Amino acid sequence: MAGIKKSAADTAWIAETAQSLGFDLCGVAAAQEFPELANMRDWLDRGYAGEMKYLHDPRRADVRAAMGGVRSVIVCAVNYNSPEKYSTEIARETAEKEALRGWISRYAWGSDYHEVLWGEIECTGCGNAEEISRAV
Repeated sequence: MAGIKKSAADTAWIAETAQSLGFDLCGVAAAQEFPELANMRDWLDRGYAGEMKYLHDPRRADVRAAMGGVRSVIVCAVNYNSPEKYSTEIARETAEKEALRGWISRYAWGSDYHEVLWGEIECTGCGNAEEISRAV
């Protein structure tokens, strides 16, 4: 792994490409053991995953198990916050007029973020797959 060094310019190009496609943050990390996942089995055994059964897939504990030969991982993030008021603020404002209502998470206010992100992820490679492969 140590012999696979790419330039800061390559990483910057990947981040700029991702940001031009709508990602707020982007970085490149080595595909290696992630110490924070050492406690994942205990976390799952405690039931913290709730109904998200897909989190029990052992490949989630090490990206190399999911993608053989992977050397780097491109990590992107989108801020799904919006300028709209928080549901808790709306509840406070309407409490006198109506019965209280439940709170809604910010990511649930707009389009399904799974579909939005998938479209952006697919687009990241549009016409750039060879360059991205070289850069990571």
